[in-house]
Amino acid sequence: MYRGIEDSLAALPPGQAEQFAESYYARFHGFDGNEEADHYSVANFLVAKLDLFQEFAGRDLNSHMPMLPRYGRMLAAFEEERRAGGGPGNGLSADQLHRLLAAD
Repeated sequence: MYRGIEDSLAALPPGQAEQFAESYYARFHGFDGNEEADHYSVANFLVAKLDLFQEFAGRDLNSHMPMLPRYGRMLAAFEEERRAGGGPGNGLSADQLHRLLAAD
């Protein structure tokens, strides 16, 4: 999901991309190392040890706050947007990104 979000944001024209600069959820922050330790450990292992998802390499993947509930809502919105014609390969429009990042 975050590969699609970040790639889509990078592909937006500068005037559109700037509107997402303040959005915390526009960037993958990992998982809470205390409350979501299993998810944090897996993400860290995939990126740091298996060299997968290298676009997230070098980031602190400990979000220091629970992310799973938010990621779950965002994933549901992401799947909905992909069914509507957006997603990896197609890119998400600015409107789709707004809906996705505001998923509550």
